[in-house]
Amino acid sequence: MKTPPPVLTRRRLAAELKSRAPEFPPELLRAALKEILDGLTAALAGERPVILRGFGRFEVRRYQGSTKRLGLVFRPSPTLTARLTEEDRGSAPDPARGY
Repeated sequence: MKTPPPVLTRRRLAAELKSRAPEFPPELLRAALKEILDGLTAALAGERPVILRGFGRFEVRRYQGSTKRLGLVFRPSPTLTARLTEEDRGSAPDPARGY
């Protein structure tokens, strides 16, 4: 049985960005990541959907005819679904595609 990978936290994501773009100052990468996540949070708080092409769509749903929130819904993109399906079949990620 495979050990699950560690959870991707904001800190780990910042470290990953730093390793992929060592020419950028770490404080600039952290600030950019903060702005991106703050923007996503603000959009969802305003009940605007967030669409990340190649990844998926996040949106806040409400019960029909009610003001009560149902919750945050995520729909993966076909690209992400295909990638996850490939990994389930044991295919190795394709480095030429960036993952």
